[in-house]
Amino acid sequence: MLILLAYLTRRWLAVAAVIVVLLTIMLLLLTLAEAASEVAAGRLPPGLFWWQLLFSMPEAMGIVVPLAVTAGLVLSIGQSQLDREWVVMRSSGLSMRQLLSAVTLTGTGFALVMLFITGYVQPWSQQQLELLKQEAARSAQLWGMQAGRFVEIPGTDGVAYVAAVKDEGFVLEDLFVAVHKEGRDEVLTARSGEYQQTADGERFIRLQEGQRIEIPSAGLAVRDAKFAGGVLQIPQQQERERRDELSQRTITQLVVSNENGAGAEFNWRLASPIAVFTLSLFALICGAWGQAEGRGWRAVLSIVIYVTYVQAINLARVRVDNGVWEAMSYYWIHALFVLIAGSLITVMARRF
Repeated sequence: MLILLAYLTRRWLAVAAVIVVLLTIMLLLLTLAEAASEVAAGRLPPGLFWWQLLFSMPEAMGIVVPLAVTAGLVLSIGQSQLDREWVVMRSSGLSMRQLLSAVTLTGTGFALVMLFITGYVQPWSQQQLELLKQEAARSAQLWGMQAGRFVEIPGTDGVAYVAAVKDEGFVLEDLFVAVHKEGRDEVLTARSGEYQQTADGERFIRLQEGQRIEIPSAGLAVRDAKFAGGVLQIPQQQERERRDELSQRTITQLVVSNENGAGAEFNWRLASPIAVFTLSLFALICGAWGQAEGRGWRAVLSIVIYVTYVQAINLARVRVDNGVWEAMSYYWIHALFVLIAGSLITVMARRF
């Protein structure tokens, strides 16, 4: 009997691995398009394009692995039924208790892998990406100074253009900046500029041989001034939200942290591992319930359960972040789905 269970488990793992690869490729393509749009808008330095893609993979696993585990078991049992292997297993004395034990053990393994990813790999990738962005912040290219392109200036309602960027982003040539402020538009041009950053993190560009034009939204009082030298202050980057800072902490650090929001982040990190285990139980129900017919609706039902479960967890996160629900609300959702799965397995065991 152990041989049959091991065979079914190996098939489950193989199918789940294939699904993980396919879904990861699809998500990476979506991330690729998003990162390309950020580069085009000047919100992401071109040098960080592929790093952004690489370090987004651990976060994508939180979506991919639960779905792969669910669909993998349903498809594995369905294929066994199609090949008449399921009949042989049942006639050989395969019991619901043995099948549940195998699924529980394998599901626990998936949950531990998911816990390692969300607890340690994901925050490490966030830390590495943040370090790369901080390094890129030393260059003027971070806020959009790309040669030959109009790009948005973060923190302002304006655009910028430079004809050439030299010395690794520190020297700009033929600079043009247009910013809309309260009741007026300001246009600034300069022959050249040198990017500088103080020890306090303030960033600015020293301009040479330029012109400043101020155009009011109403009236004709246009102001024009030429200058031999000047300073253009670069808007400070907005401070990261607290949740973004906590996302760079490992799950061990969150346990011992007394900071506001650490508990909510800790419970969120546990959501995917718990969901992986619970969804493996639902996959067993969808795959082994009843006769061999209806493999199509079994797969559809498993996807519906997955979407419902994930959306409930995401809803809880929004409510927790907005202060409407307590951080422990996640566990009420997990408990509800575990209770439903346990009840269905009990009923199925009597008919197995």
